[in-house]
Amino acid sequence: MLLFFFAIIFNLEVNFGHATGFYINIKLNNKNNKKPKMIESLIQAKREMHRLEHVLYVSLKYTRTKEILLNALRQLDQVLMWCVTTLMKYKFSSNEKEIPTQPLKKISILETKCEQDFTKYFQLAREMRKLLRIDFKAENEFRKNVKLVGMVDGKLIEIDIKKLFEYYDLVKEFLEKVEDIIIEAHRKQKQNKRD
Repeated sequence: MLLFFFAIIFNLEVNFGHATGFYINIKLNNKNNKKPKMIESLIQAKREMHRLEHVLYVSLKYTRTKEILLNALRQLDQVLMWCVTTLMKYKFSSNEKEIPTQPLKKISILETKCEQDFTKYFQLAREMRKLLRIDFKAENEFRKNVKLVGMVDGKLIEIDIKKLFEYYDLVKEFLEKVEDIIIEAHRKQKQNKRD
């Protein structure tokens, strides 16, 4: 449903493919390709969010293992990085050569360019990067209270299902803010073309 909303707003063509889903072809009337890359990143972030929701609401419900929890952490990181990439493409739409490829450099640049209300999301992205490097051990695997336990800088880190859903809520909020920014920018661009 959300992709159809994007199709209307961003002048996308949606084609139904095999029985598995549909494809999106981007058709833009303008000659510069700055906005499509930003929109593609946002669509990719939405796709990753859908995968994350499947892991949290379906896979985790039936399979409470270390691998599922780690997969959820990886998906959280993927959504965060696609949101960061989308913001970078929005902020540097005039010169994409300034966009670094390293995720932590992107985050540090955005911390200086974005408003203060984005700092908690950038801190979460940095935290996700640290969490992915930890060698976790599973406790209560295959049970309701499954959690990951690891050590970072001498501190014990525990990630359970409740903590994953807290991360999920923050990531979802971040994605919604990024989406609002991109949609508003696109509306302004269309309005400027009309005037």
